[in-house]
Amino acid sequence: MDALFFLFGCVAVAVGALVTLAIPPPEVFAKIPYLSTDVLPRGGQAVVVCAVTMILIRAGQIPAILRGSLSVRHEIAVAEARRKLAENAPKPGAMKQAYANHPDFGKVVTLDEVQGRDPH
Repeated sequence: MDALFFLFGCVAVAVGALVTLAIPPPEVFAKIPYLSTDVLPRGGQAVVVCAVTMILIRAGQIPAILRGSLSVRHEIAVAEARRKLAENAPKPGAMKQAYANHPDFGKVVTLDEVQGRDPH
């Protein structure tokens, strides 16, 4: 967040300096030689160049910031999904009880018993 605020601040400084350069200087400054014709415009241009340079240097951090933010959101979503699954999952014995086997399941019978004949 600090890097983004720094970038927004640099943009604000650059825009402010550009607006200041677009406004004609007061007549008081015209009396001082070179002040309104050379010194102030060059100073404003220097401020704009410095602000833009800082923006360009720090602009490479934006993708890393976004990736970090997405990574944190992903971790939070995974943790929340795991928590909800754990809360909603049935107890271990409940599944076995819901799908209990018939008491005769697995019982060994002879062919005669199945066909209804008396084996003796």
